[in-house]
Amino acid sequence: MDTILLGHLAAGLLILIGLAGVILPALPGLPLMFAGMLLTAWLSDFQHIGAFSLGLLGMLTLLGMFADFIAGVLGAKAGGASRQALWGAFWGSVFGLLLGIAGLIIGPLLGAAIGEYLARRDMLQAGKASVATFIGLLLGTVAKVGCALAMLLIFASALLLG
Repeated sequence: MDTILLGHLAAGLLILIGLAGVILPALPGLPLMFAGMLLTAWLSDFQHIGAFSLGLLGMLTLLGMFADFIAGVLGAKAGGASRQALWGAFWGSVFGLLLGIAGLIIGPLLGAAIGEYLARRDMLQAGKASVATFIGLLLGTVAKVGCALAMLLIFASALLLG
């Protein structure tokens, strides 16, 4: 098989895995998408996707990662969550993957509640922190999805028009 074709297949696979990672917490979605797009640009000697497009894609990658982090932290702070609640939400998300879509919703909520309860031994506070952390994680995911869609539009435009 042609080396360039294999490179493009690898780039496409990185972008697809990255798209999954935008939703799934265990994968670094936006950086994987950016890596696939950068590989595509490199394989075509930056003829279609140039420095300006790559700069925009890189900025969107960083913006999405930053927004995801900030949304989770601000959601947790709004609910008075402890660090254990944040870790609980993270591990709840990871283990929730095993249960499919329902696990992705219930996992972080339950993980944050367990983490907060272990930290403070207060059921009401655990519930508040859990909901606030979950809302923050959800808003962060929405921001990542928005950045991923913008990245795809810029990437497709650069390929088609460049």
